[in-house]
Amino acid sequence: MMKTLDTRLSRNPVTRAAMAVLVTLAAAASLDAAEIRVNPPSGGVAIFVLPSEDSALEVLGAETAAVLREAFDRSGRFVPVEEHRLRWALGGARAERAGDAYEAAARRLDADLYLVIGLRRMGEAYRATMRSEPRREELAGLKRTAEFESRIMGNIPQKLALAAVMLHRDLPVRASVLAPLEDGCFILGAGQWHGLDKGRWPLRGHGELEVLSCGRYESVARATAGLPAAGSKITIPIHQDVRSLARLYEKRISDNTMARYGAGAALIRDSDPRKRYLEGACIVNPGGNACLPVYGAFLATGYLGFKDPKADAQGLALSGSVLALQFSMVPLATGFSAHFFPWKRDADKSPEMQRLQIFLWASSPLTVSAAYLDQLAVQFSRSGTLPPFFEDRNAFAALCSAVVPGGGQFYKAQRIAGWGFFLSEMSLGAASAYYFDGKARGGLLLGALGALKLADIASAFFMRSGYETYNRETGGWDEAPAPFLGIRDEPEGGRITMFGVLRRY
Repeated sequence: MMKTLDTRLSRNPVTRAAMAVLVTLAAAASLDAAEIRVNPPSGGVAIFVLPSEDSALEVLGAETAAVLREAFDRSGRFVPVEEHRLRWALGGARAERAGDAYEAAARRLDADLYLVIGLRRMGEAYRATMRSEPRREELAGLKRTAEFESRIMGNIPQKLALAAVMLHRDLPVRASVLAPLEDGCFILGAGQWHGLDKGRWPLRGHGELEVLSCGRYESVARATAGLPAAGSKITIPIHQDVRSLARLYEKRISDNTMARYGAGAALIRDSDPRKRYLEGACIVNPGGNACLPVYGAFLATGYLGFKDPKADAQGLALSGSVLALQFSMVPLATGFSAHFFPWKRDADKSPEMQRLQIFLWASSPLTVSAAYLDQLAVQFSRSGTLPPFFEDRNAFAALCSAVVPGGGQFYKAQRIAGWGFFLSEMSLGAASAYYFDGKARGGLLLGALGALKLADIASAFFMRSGYETYNRETGGWDEAPAPFLGIRDEPEGGRITMFGVLRRY
């Protein structure tokens, strides 16, 4: 009975794989620690941080290496080489007096990829350079150099980690066939850490891959089109969800930035900045405009504690002109013969004119609210601080646009877009009020106004922040593509005109 059970176990491919791993570990335990060469099945990544005489940069370098190792471990393609292995490889490379010690160290480690990180300080800013060097021909597309800058020390490791995560974009699993087993099975150097699981996956040149059992770094599988040779590489079309992983580091960068430049840290320290912001919008601004129309919108911004605020004359002139037009448009249109107040009807004021006047008067609070949000955008931009609710900026901006035309754009400091939506919605609203006589034209205008309002809300939600402080800290791999046009002179004569899309990182 025991002999039969032993025979069955020896024929089980999963058991054979486990026994092979145990034998390997037992053999490794008998070697000296400095001689152990454990090359992960997927290869590995060596992260080198250039030394610095600045103690603060040394601490930053250690933190950067730790965060980068975390990023690569989460990405599931290149196993980060441990710190003691890096020191061993660098020591050997320097003893050999190799031209490029980091390339030589990566060669000793048999790493698929290595990074060289340089850190320096320039005034108030920290700068980091990351050089990515692949050592396999199929990874040639990962060769690049990027530079990042931040005035917040804690953002440097997160920016580099975000860049490391984006290296994995469209990168499939490339695994080695480690050893053949019985029944056409083999041990594959990829497992759950790489995103593999039991099931079937299409392969190039080997039909289909059937994964029978999955460990962390290794699996037992078979190929439907024959047994691949030991040591050969298999490409499995499994891709990492880079965007969801990148959002983790983007959120850390954003949180660090708001902790440094948020209104609670830079302006309002003695009370809740959110409460002060809402009180300013709902109480202080209407009261200030009741006393000093339009200019009260600027005075109300002082409630948030700005130092040496300065009014934006263009914004006040534009909002003042709109407010004056709202109260004078109907009198001007009737030659000042109609009654000034909208609730008074006379022979010189037609029903259309009365509806228009009611709308203009009723919407005047929206004008002073837009003026207030516009002046706030100016003050926050000038002071280098961020408004309250900025951690939920997209949802809050959409809410602002739902209440005030263009309000979300003002909240994100996109003033031109804000005034564009405000003037468009107010004009279309005035036309809808004038022609709303139960006929088709009035209904079409109301429908167009509704569509414009939805576009306003959507634009506020998706529009990028206009605050330079925030954009400088969070900019990088998430920069929007921009078109470019260039002309290059050829050595042989003539010119080449180039047009394309440039993405900065």
